[in-house]
Amino acid sequence: MTTETIVVNMLVFDELVKEGKRQLDFFEGLSQLAIKKIEIRRDYIKEESEFKDLNEAAKKYGFELLYSVPELLYTDQMMTETELRLYAKEAYALGAKHLKFGAGYVKEVLKKFRQKML
Repeated sequence: MTTETIVVNMLVFDELVKEGKRQLDFFEGLSQLAIKKIEIRRDYIKEESEFKDLNEAAKKYGFELLYSVPELLYTDQMMTETELRLYAKEAYALGAKHLKFGAGYVKEVLKKFRQKML
């Protein structure tokens, strides 16, 4: 496995982020490990200005960013277009190549699937 295939999810720094560190604070150290891909977590971004700061730092260190939004795409219905547009706009500001959501669930589809399986 090469370092190009490793994606570091910033969740690994959860305790340090809770203590006040920003995701950006880990970029230099990760670059020294030859990491190329980082998954940025929306729930760790505290200020709008961080999108630009993370984007610029990613370019400086040669990182490919993925943007993780801890929201479900589907619950009883699909996420609203307004929410999707907001997250897409944030991913664009970040310079992220991928946008990640939890898939969620649709009750009726699951119910019909279970009936077919029985």
